[in-house]
Amino acid sequence: MDFRIEKAAPSDAEAIAAVIQTCYDTLEQKEWYVPDNADYIRDLLASPQIYDETGNPVPQDSALPTPPQAYKETLPGNALHGTAYKAISMDNSELAGIFTVAFPGDSPKNMGYDIGFCPEQCRRLAHMDSAAVLPKFRGFQLQYRLMTAAEEELRRMGFRYLAATVHPDNHASKGTMLRLGYQVMATKEKYNGTLRHIMLKTLVK
Repeated sequence: MDFRIEKAAPSDAEAIAAVIQTCYDTLEQKEWYVPDNADYIRDLLASPQIYDETGNPVPQDSALPTPPQAYKETLPGNALHGTAYKAISMDNSELAGIFTVAFPGDSPKNMGYDIGFCPEQCRRLAHMDSAAVLPKFRGFQLQYRLMTAAEEELRRMGFRYLAATVHPDNHASKGTMLRLGYQVMATKEKYNGTLRHIMLKTLVK
């Protein structure tokens, strides 16, 4: 079975959320995963508005990524923006898996602060946010392939650091991240008190 990896659009929010919920429903260890809903996905994929030095909005080409340094000005409060990727079955065009990425800027949500990063480093850090692969499509390394596609684009966008969380007992996801070059930097309570490894990868220019 073969798959193609595509960028997701805001119109994919419902389908992405459905894949996430299906995967969550099949988990025996619910504490391993925090499911995102369609509203969160829709907000994540909405393009942040950029302003010039006089305060006027700058027209944006949706095909062009926003460089990480711009998020200092575009992220109000704790808001997040980002991107998402989807794996599509070549057999029947079914959505098989998804992967989301969040751009936290220097907001308090940035995991860089958990490992001692300064604000400038945080602005060049992306959250490798959420992976979900439907049960019948597991075994094809789709999480690995989706993350690899995300990393390539994030490198082109100018991001330097990638951070992710994984439950200490989730050996499959942790193994995928270790294969991709992530390292455990800290283990802390996140997501309303659930324990997580914070994993980090530095992108080579």
